[in-house]
Amino acid sequence: MNQAIEIAEMFGFIKNLSRNVVISNRIFETVFYNLFLSEEALSSKIYKASF
Repeated sequence: MNQAIEIAEMFGFIKNLSRNVVISNRIFETVFYNLFLSEEALSSKIYKASF
C-alpha cells in the first residue's frame, strides 16, 4: 500500500474499506477538496500567465 495512504489511515483522516480509500468525515473531505483545488489552480496556465 502507498505510504501516504498508510499514514493518513493511521491518523484517522481516511478509512480503507475493501481496498477503497474513503474520507473519514465531512470536515476532512472539505479540507482535502480545497487543498487539491488550490494546488490545481496554482499550477494552471491561466494563473501563471496572470502572475
